[in-house]
Amino acid sequence: RPLAGQHYSGPLQIAVAASSPTNGVREITIQLTRHSRVHFVSKGFPSTFRGAMAWQAAKTLAPGPHKIKIIVTDKLGNVATRTISIVHTPSASPTR
Repeated sequence: RPLAGQHYSGPLQIAVAASSPTNGVREITIQLTRHSRVHFVSKGFPSTFRGAMAWQAAKTLAPGPHKIKIIVTDKLGNVATRTISIVHTPSASPTR
């Protein structure tokens, strides 16, 4: 989560899961922007590892499409990546 192409406003809920049945998962990194990353580091190299967060700063991004990159590293240093496109559609401010 989020799903590819998902539209959001406000904070963005992100949930990730990775599996490496043979080697175990070492780390999941979520690259939110060029300069912002979140790392989930496992203990004991589980075969399946999960992480979740509420990205508060997502609500401050410019309206339009953005990309989140997920990087998974297993115990041996093998890396898999996935990029998900999202669309920031801020709520319109009420007018009076």
